[in-house]
Amino acid sequence: MKNISTTYPQIGYNLSQPVTVFDSGVGGITVLAQARKLLPGEDFRYFADIVNAPYGDKSTAQIQALMRENCRRLCALGCKALVLACNTATSAAAAMLRQEYALPILGLEPALKPAVLQHKRVLVMATRLTLREKKFAALLSQVAKDDQVIPLACPGLMEMVEEDFRSAKIYAYLRRLLDPYCGKADALVLGCTHYIFLRRWLEENYPCFAIYDGNFGVSQHLYKVLVQNNLLRQDKTPGKIIWDCSLPPGEERKRFLCKCRQDLAALE
Repeated sequence: MKNISTTYPQIGYNLSQPVTVFDSGVGGITVLAQARKLLPGEDFRYFADIVNAPYGDKSTAQIQALMRENCRRLCALGCKALVLACNTATSAAAAMLRQEYALPILGLEPALKPAVLQHKRVLVMATRLTLREKKFAALLSQVAKDDQVIPLACPGLMEMVEEDFRSAKIYAYLRRLLDPYCGKADALVLGCTHYIFLRRWLEENYPCFAIYDGNFGVSQHLYKVLVQNNLLRQDKTPGKIIWDCSLPPGEERKRFLCKCRQDLAALE
């Protein structure tokens, strides 16, 4: 591996290590829930960089610096594959990390391709950074026709989901955001893993939109990558989850990790 750190010593990866799912907060729990369905025998580490959240309004350079340090830490703890369960971190840092680390690194991107194949007008909800990055522009140019996609930045939504994804203020926010597009778009892409906590409510309240997210696709890709690299656990014993975050030891950390467990239970 490159970029050796004196803070977190580099170690190799092997079959017995967990798959690490990374996010800046709780959004990646939606990816973890999907991945566990496809890979029930795997151990997972869920790591949230909650100290530095939100990522969506940071610069690309800031996110890259944070992700370098996060990756060093997670590799030192033991990690056979890293899933960047954050569209923003993927857009800003996935390519850089793949150049610097030998382990499999998977990222998320908005599920544009399946949406535009089936629909004439597609609304994409995402953070400002995801929508302004070159990665999104490249994806857009590859899969969509002119004026087929409507990018919709959602400032503050990630933070509200972190606080409580069942809050009435979120539903009011979503109505103000989405009502103007009813009849003007027929598909909705959830371009941030935090937004997937809201999928059931969106399906019930906006049947005019077919809803897409990238969680199943990245989980399928993870399965294939583990098989190709002889890293797939064959044990029939259910795997465990190691909960971790960037908060120091103390009550705040305990409360946050307890919330993570509760949010996962709400998805299962």
